[in-house]
Amino acid sequence: MEITVVLSGDPRRAALCERVADWYKNIAIAKEVILLYERNPAIAFNKGATVAKCNIIFCAGGDVIVKPSTLSKMASEVKEGEVLFLVPEKLGVRRRFCSKAVLFVCARPQ
Repeated sequence: MEITVVLSGDPRRAALCERVADWYKNIAIAKEVILLYERNPAIAFNKGATVAKCNIIFCAGGDVIVKPSTLSKMASEVKEGEVLFLVPEKLGVRRRFCSKAVLFVCARPQ
């Protein structure tokens, strides 16, 4: 199983975003890591998904780190058409929606 990691970075924190991108590059299942600086994360994630080489795409902010074991577990469980949202454990269910990262499978035309 291989995934594409798409990170949405803040240009004011470029050094941190580059370090986080390098960290993801060391994860065995990460076939590619794409770091984009756009005016909002949705634009970066859409652009990244368009050029991604893998069908399983993990999107996160440029300052978000997810443990490799958690990432592998999510990637192995997600099915085509599903979107999995990762909520920080310390927030629990206190907030209605606060996602730090998302993982999904996209169907690519043959």
